[in-house]
Amino acid sequence: MSNLTLLALSQIFYDSIANARTRITYSESINNMMSYVGTARPVNEVTPIDLISHVNIYINRNLSPHTVNKHIKTIQVFFNWLVKAQVINHSPAKALTKRKVSDLVPKEKAMPKDDLVRILEYTQWLPRDDAFIKFLSDTACRARGVAGLRITDVDFTTNTAVVTEKGDISRTVAFGDATATALHHWLTVRNAPTDFVFQSGPRLFTAEAAGQTVRRLCIKVGVTPRQTHSLRHAKGWQLSDAHISIGVIATALGDNVDTVFKFYIPRDEKRALEALKENAIPVPPPKTQPSNIIQFPQKKLS
Repeated sequence: MSNLTLLALSQIFYDSIANARTRITYSESINNMMSYVGTARPVNEVTPIDLISHVNIYINRNLSPHTVNKHIKTIQVFFNWLVKAQVINHSPAKALTKRKVSDLVPKEKAMPKDDLVRILEYTQWLPRDDAFIKFLSDTACRARGVAGLRITDVDFTTNTAVVTEKGDISRTVAFGDATATALHHWLTVRNAPTDFVFQSGPRLFTAEAAGQTVRRLCIKVGVTPRQTHSLRHAKGWQLSDAHISIGVIATALGDNVDTVFKFYIPRDEKRALEALKENAIPVPPPKTQPSNIIQFPQKKLS
């Protein structure tokens, strides 16, 4: 089994991945690694030095630490899978060391406000896409949540909706009046055989389709192509910059407090000093003689 080539094993690994988008993402890093090490190389001959030398190419290209870490993580996932499948005893990828980076989500990954405005100017003539983008922007829900949204999940009396996301966990999200109007309009003109809100025609609107829709709209208006998560990151940073409490942000995004703290709460010395000054002990008013205190004459000393 250990004499199998990297190419043969990579195909088995790809076939084991259910999510097509994940399969594409993983294949980019693994195929690059195999091109360097050798696709016909037996897996038991791959050494830690081979993988370190390969990763050094990324580092020498001055790629961002986040990008380098993404490739390292994918290579480690692949070799850990081989260990779990009992193809090899030890992973040579253990020798790879990730770059030191902040856990904060770079603001460049968030949809810029100007880009969103351009998209909304375009989608005003496209009822489904207009409601879709506005709902994603307001609620910051995940692709699976927006794809699985049913008409019965939406409550227009409170401008809320129940979305079901990863782990089949359902939560309530809220949206504004502009999104409510767009949803109303879309639901009056939609033609679909099911009650999934954003389905148009006979084909189901999947999480992958949601990502493709955001990307397509970005390309149409001439801005950097992005995925659904860019709108989620934009909301996370918007709430963080507004100094909303971590607990409230976590609830709004359907994340845990630790994740929100790592992703969206930067250390801000200037703001910290201002907060300390704003909440310092107040200066007491000038002391005055109370008018209701009876003053007794002092006894003269002899």
